[in-house]
Amino acid sequence: MLNKEMLSISTMLAPQIINEIMEAEGLSLIDATKAFYFSNLYKKIMDEDTGLWHLSPKALYLLLKQEREGKEYQFPEEAF
Repeated sequence: MLNKEMLSISTMLAPQIINEIMEAEGLSLIDATKAFYFSNLYKKIMDEDTGLWHLSPKALYLLLKQEREGKEYQFPEEAF
């Protein structure tokens, strides 16, 4: 179960990342939302220990883009 802080972060970050997806990839709100919430990156963002939650929405989108393209990605050092 998510703690209150992570739930708050998720509530603030998710719309911004979804907007990045919509703008960059031309997806609808529904498709962009699915792309985000069903990604492995979303699970990692919600894991407080990864520190990914403090990255910018743009940086998180770029990681998500790599995931969606099937590319391996590494977390930026500042995430840890």
